[in-house]
Amino acid sequence: AIDWASDRRSGDPFLVVNAGSDVWNYQVIDLANAVRKCLPQTEIRVNPNAQPDNRSYKVSFGMFASLAPEHTPRCTLEGTINDLVKGLQAIGFRDKDFRNSNLVRLRTLNDLISAGRLDAQLKLVR
Repeated sequence: AIDWASDRRSGDPFLVVNAGSDVWNYQVIDLANAVRKCLPQTEIRVNPNAQPDNRSYKVSFGMFASLAPEHTPRCTLEGTINDLVKGLQAIGFRDKDFRNSNLVRLRTLNDLISAGRLDAQLKLVR
């Protein structure tokens, strides 16, 4: 998707497209279960107090498929998880506190909101 977007020369320069594949349209629990399948020691915890997610839609990747047919995903979820595991093992990743890293997107967004640099809609505050 990045390769396609960086080489794109025509059309709306601010085009927003969901990049992915309709075949691989997962819920978060599906992703968690796929990780557990690759890493059986992984514990999945679901917050029983979380608000229910009542969204009933799946993201459509049809526009991306029609605009960038040569750039649709080719890697499977399981293959990608295995590649990530191998990569993390290769670098000796062992940070038990990684969720507090400034490399975690949600933490960074919350920090930017708290600092007044982003508003609640994630727009820059000027």
